[in-house]
Amino acid sequence: MPSKTSYWIRSGSYAIFTRISVTLFGLLNFILLIKMISQNEFGIWTLFLSVTTIFESLRNAFISNPFIRFLNNEDEDKAKGIISAAFYLNLATAFAVMLCMIIFSFALSELWDAPVISPMFQIYILTSFAFTWFSHFNFLMQSRLSFKGTFYSTVIQKGGLFAYIAYLYIFDLEVSLISLAWANAISYILSAFTSLYFSRHMRKFTFKVKKSVLVDLAQYGKWTLGTNISGMINVGINDWLLASFYSPASVAIYNPAVRISNLFEVPLTAVSQIFYPKMVNAVREKGISEAKHMYEKSLGFIMLFSVVIFVTLFVLAEPIIVILSKGATESFAESIPVLRVVLLYSILIPFHRQFGVTLMAIGMANINFYFVLASAVVSIIIKFFFVKYFGIMGAAWGSVLSYFIDFVAVQIILHKILKVELLNVFRYAWQILTTRNLETRINH
Repeated sequence: MPSKTSYWIRSGSYAIFTRISVTLFGLLNFILLIKMISQNEFGIWTLFLSVTTIFESLRNAFISNPFIRFLNNEDEDKAKGIISAAFYLNLATAFAVMLCMIIFSFALSELWDAPVISPMFQIYILTSFAFTWFSHFNFLMQSRLSFKGTFYSTVIQKGGLFAYIAYLYIFDLEVSLISLAWANAISYILSAFTSLYFSRHMRKFTFKVKKSVLVDLAQYGKWTLGTNISGMINVGINDWLLASFYSPASVAIYNPAVRISNLFEVPLTAVSQIFYPKMVNAVREKGISEAKHMYEKSLGFIMLFSVVIFVTLFVLAEPIIVILSKGATESFAESIPVLRVVLLYSILIPFHRQFGVTLMAIGMANINFYFVLASAVVSIIIKFFFVKYFGIMGAAWGSVLSYFIDFVAVQIILHKILKVELLNVFRYAWQILTTRNLETRINH
């Protein structure tokens, strides 16, 4: 029988490969699309993805965090009711997305002077229902710490869109933003069937769901939903402000830096996916004090990778942008200084992200909500003036300032709640780095 540590290694590997595939396909799509469409069209595509990604992230927050937390805190005989209730809530959010797309798509197309984005949002209505199945069964697998299915379904979802773009590029066919929206929808449909297949042994369903279960999930989900609303606005505001003050083309110049910096998301997302359900169980069994050590250790592990990524990308920023944009229809030289500035705040994001995951795992999602709400308000104000008066570089420097303020606030709050010490993060990072045996590193 494989050891528990070996199981963690396999699970962690799938989680890491999932994030790598997301980042890799995103970069490949960028490399091909900038050679095939104008900066303005690429900016519109980026705006479309930023809005739809926000909807998906909000649904993830509303469903996944309470779903995983309740499922890991209850007996198996109650699992069927929780799984079914989570699916109903997920389906309800799909209808909410449909209404939003119908109501706001025309207004956004006018605001950004991009008429084509309205029919693209209409197509996304189909995507949102496919996302319901895709996300629900991936949440179920994540709650059981089984990441093989989430890896394959994510590869099909992201790889399907890439395959279509690559096909158009290889055969020198015309690209339309409408066709890209349809390819995105079809990829989600295929990935939904994939996640359905891999979760077949875990699925439990009942049409009779207790109202109290729905209420409990929704009550907890409202805090994580509110948290993500604030957080995603904080992330997407740069694109929206640049498009509003300038043009979609300015978004296309800013976007390469953000895409490349997404390499930081590889270790962060992989650790977070395993960290959240594991911390829920640890707090239940050993008490809230266990959260302090898990937070510090997980960040120590993440920072090892983050520092290497930071140094590599900062030094090689110019050749990376030149290589990625070679053959583009327009110059992306302005993206080079933007990338170096974006890297400055990217290395602070793990502290913010693990802070939120930790508070949700210990049942303090409300505190996380109020913190992220305040953070978003401060960030929007800072970025509004920075973008308005300093343009694309202002978006990057405004982000640095807002994330640094968050970083300081996070250390103060966690020290008061859990007695977290920042120096311990680096101490654990050194311990992990100097431990030769892989199993010992995992157990640390």
